[in-house]
Amino acid sequence: LGMTEGDTVPSIINPEYFFARPSENEMRPTLAAQLSRILVQAQYFFGQRDQNYTFLGFEFINGAPRLSIAYDTRFLIIQLYINAMHDPIHAYSQIAHEAIHMLSPSRYPITYLEEGIAYFFSNWYTLKYFGVMPPQSELPSYDHALNLVDLMMRTDAFGIKKMRQEIPTISAITPELILKYYPNLLEIQAQKLVSPFERG
Repeated sequence: LGMTEGDTVPSIINPEYFFARPSENEMRPTLAAQLSRILVQAQYFFGQRDQNYTFLGFEFINGAPRLSIAYDTRFLIIQLYINAMHDPIHAYSQIAHEAIHMLSPSRYPITYLEEGIAYFFSNWYTLKYFGVMPPQSELPSYDHALNLVDLMMRTDAFGIKKMRQEIPTISAITPELILKYYPNLLEIQAQKLVSPFERG
């Protein structure tokens, strides 16, 4: 939106993100309720999240969505881009992406594997529960990461979960471990998956 520090943020946030109406048959549209379902699905496919970290809540920022480790602690905040303040598809897809980073927060550089899982899962979740694809990145690095993880998921949807039973931190997974569970991949692909993710 071209905002700078000191600009006033327009009051356009979707009230259903926080106002919990009674609902017996449908998932509530609140951010908290969506995150609960997202984490259940993420852990089903990719393994349990690190319980040493505590989730505090959501923030909106004028920048790329991200998982923030608050003040060098073990407290997590999901920061959503301001375009998600009134657009549920943007909000839920961003939460699904950042929820993958919640599984194993670490000081390791984020790898192509972790970013690819996050991109894959965000697409899968939004398409499964809302029938639409979320906005796609125009950066080739995201496509590369997504394509590699898509190949892995088509081969064995639970292989990443199995790898995390040996190395719980996603961005610490080694090429040797990837090739153990995904022998169909080339060594150069496994090496790419464990390299630090570059957005540019």
